This record gives sequence, structure tokens and C-alpha cells, in this order.
Amino acid sequence: MTWKALAALWRLTLGAALATGAIYLCGWVCRELIAYKVVSPVHDQKVFIRFLQAHFPESGTYTIPDPSDDDETIEELFETGPVATLHVLSPADIFLKKKWSLIRIGQTFLVALLIGWILRKSRSAIESYRPRVIFIVLIGLAAALYNDMADPIWVYHPWQWGIAKGFSHVASWTIAGLILAFDWFIGLETGSAESHKQVSN
Repeated sequence: MTWKALAALWRLTLGAALATGAIYLCGWVCRELIAYKVVSPVHDQKVFIRFLQAHFPESGTYTIPDPSDDDETIEELFETGPVATLHVLSPADIFLKKKWSLIRIGQTFLVALLIGWILRKSRSAIESYRPRVIFIVLIGLAAALYNDMADPIWVYHPWQWGIAKGFSHVASWTIAGLILAFDWFIGLETGSAESHKQVSN
């Protein structure tokens, strides 16, 4: 690997690190101002935990109705309600929570690095700053529509939760695009005419 390639990799990594910090801050703001506002508290948590221990002792995802139920049963459960998707972590799997911050930062950095790599690979086709940002925003919007908004459609999640997650994710992709779309981060040669495209373009 040449020094030029190493320098390009270092710039991309630095951009991903800066984007990680910005995304992490954006995620915290979105969770505090939006996501946590649509989460309803369980008032007697100890009683509910004992219920989970008795009926859902293993980690897993459980749905009511069950996908294997026949149409008549599903219709009956829809009429009586409520329906639910329940994600459960047993004590054996909660150890990840002890290192959750490091895992979150690592996961966010990996996503930022991949976004930077996408921009690096597409830079010859998208030569200026603003179209690159728009490109990343559109990818984030498509991902949110496909993933976050699919939850209320395909499984038993409330719309408010899907919208809150989708907004947070699009905001994160936008911030990543605003940082990583700069020529310096995605490997264009500094000092060349091509790398000095105006941001206003």
C-alpha cells in the first residue's frame, strides 16, 4: 500500500470518527426529545419482570398473534386486542449492556466508515459537495422507509415508534453526509483542480 493510499485511508477514518461523534450526539438528542417521549413506562416493573421470567425465560422475539396462527385465530385476537411484539433478553444475554457504550460507538463508527466508503467509491460520478449530501440523505431516507416504517406495517409496532426511529436515522445519515461529503475526507487529491469544487455547487 502506497503512502498516498495510506493518507487517503487516514483521512477517511478521521472523517468517520468525526461523523461518529456527531451522529452519537444527534442520536442522543433524538432519543431524549423524540424516541423516549413515545415510550410508555411500566409502572410495576418488578411484577412485570416476574411475569416475563415465568412465561418468557429465554431470549427471543415473541409476537401476539403468532405468525403460524390460522386466519380465524388472528382475526379473533385482532378484535379482542391488544397485539404485541415482545423482545426479551435473559440475564445470560444482558452482559452486553455492561459494554453497551463501546458497542454503540463501534457500531456507529462502522456505519460512518461505510458511508464514507460509499462516497469515496461514487466520487467520480458525484463530483461536488451538495449532490453528495443529497445522495446520502436519500439513502438514509430509503433505509428508514424500508426498515423503520416496515415495523408498523409488517409487525406489531406502533406508528409513533417507527416514525421516531425513522426521523432519528435520517437525521444521522444527513449529519454523516454533511461531514463526509467533503473532498478531503473521501480521498480526492488536495491541491488538484477537481478537489476544489465549491461547496455551493
